[in-house]
Amino acid sequence: MRSLIRVCANSGSGSRCMKVVSRSLFDGKLPFGDASGLMDQMAKAKKIKEEADAMNTELHNARLSATDSTGQAEAIVNGLGTPINVKVTSEVCKKGANAVSLAVTQAIRAAHTKATTEMSERIGKIYADSGMPIPDQMTRQLTK
Repeated sequence: MRSLIRVCANSGSGSRCMKVVSRSLFDGKLPFGDASGLMDQMAKAKKIKEEADAMNTELHNARLSATDSTGQAEAIVNGLGTPINVKVTSEVCKKGANAVSLAVTQAIRAAHTKATTEMSERIGKIYADSGMPIPDQMTRQLTK
């Protein structure tokens, strides 16, 4: 079934109209499948949001630690990767500022990697349990 639509645009010199022949809206189909499928998708999305909110709170309260390659610096981050604390040994301090900087940087990176891995695994599980694919944009952010 085709319908005739009149499209008009107003400009400073008056209005211009043209007639457009269009097909019926979505050719009789909803863009996301039937309405029950859309409602199912909405319910899954709501559940994902609720589980993600709970996960966010858990990760905010979680503490993950990692050390540098020598074990002379330890970084503690929350599950979201926010640094909480850094500890260094007196041995690394005796080696000077550059050694401390390197040890702390390595420890923070290792702890942040742990947090990112934990977050990625949890998000993957939430989506897998729901039967929905992880959005491409989120996948790109998690794999950076």
